[in-house]
Amino acid sequence: MSGGSLSIALSGLNAAQTGLDTVSENISNANTPGYLKETASLANQQTPGDAIGNGVTVTGVVQSSNSFNRQLELSANGAQSYANQIQSLLTSAQASFNEPSSNGIAEQMNTLYNNFSALADTPTQASNYTQVVASAQNVATSINQAAANLSAVYGQASSSASTMVETINSQLQQVASINTQLASTSLTPGASNTLVDQQNQVIDKLASEIGVTSIPGTAGQTTLLIGGVSLVQGGQVSAIKLSTQSQTSPPSTSGLN
Repeated sequence: MSGGSLSIALSGLNAAQTGLDTVSENISNANTPGYLKETASLANQQTPGDAIGNGVTVTGVVQSSNSFNRQLELSANGAQSYANQIQSLLTSAQASFNEPSSNGIAEQMNTLYNNFSALADTPTQASNYTQVVASAQNVATSINQAAANLSAVYGQASSSASTMVETINSQLQQVASINTQLASTSLTPGASNTLVDQQNQVIDKLASEIGVTSIPGTAGQTTLLIGGVSLVQGGQVSAIKLSTQSQTSPPSTSGLN
């Protein structure tokens, strides 16, 4: 066997080894968040004027991705996150009213109306006055308690939103930092794939928290949009802020007596 034949055979073995390593990497990372399946890209080594060729070479290890499916996944995660947050907030708000319940505000109001009706029928009976006052006090106590509970829900929601804003800004910064690294020409082979996997993991977290649109760019970089507004472009980040109105808490009352 000639030296050329041995060289061709060796290139084939090397390419096959790279393929096996790539398959092994895919299997070991099957459940790794953000990981994209990799495939060894092969090309024929052909010297001009050589009719046979010089074997095979590995031109790189490319990641398999479907941008359409990816956007559907991110959109679905964002919609689910929004629904879960609204459900949690409304469940807490509903619990503030203790309804439906045999001792809820609705039932207490019904008792108050009945006591007023009894008082109207027999206004000279002293016990009817006592029942009206007692039932009215129960209604006032329940409404004041519901108001206090709603204020607590508001405070918890505001605190959670503030924490989430800090987390999201940190994640946006991570994506921008990875974009900057991906733009570097000094990356070692395979390093860009690892960075893209890390970036996808961060983007998945963003999608599960607030919803995000990812627009692929060159060299694995991505542009991120939230609500149609570009927040990450290359290495630049536009941080989000928690919008506050003129009042930062629900209107306070002196209570019902």
